[in-house]
Amino acid sequence: MAKIEPKSLQPHIDAGWCLNVEDVYAEPNYSEPEEVIEAPEDEEQAEYKEEVEETIEELEEAPELPTKEEMDTNGSGKLSNKEIRAAAQNMGIDDWDTARIATLKEKLGI
Repeated sequence: MAKIEPKSLQPHIDAGWCLNVEDVYAEPNYSEPEEVIEAPEDEEQAEYKEEVEETIEELEEAPELPTKEEMDTNGSGKLSNKEIRAAAQNMGIDDWDTARIATLKEKLGI
């Protein structure tokens, strides 16, 4: 669709433009669009789709993060490094024994 100045209208009509949408459908060369056929996925698309689905499954299966109260095993109200490492180990964090405490806190969401 385009707005055309009246003085420029005739060349557009001569080129096949219509004055309104109804005229488009009335044109003799107009035909309904054919059925859309989806192109087959290529190998890269299939791999990407599989990776996305696996990531979604992993996120759905991931255990819930423990609360700070659940990690505080001695009830002191403060988390010791030992409690943080234990919570990280229970959550299955790979580097629970060597990672910095700040990194483990970030991974545990505290």
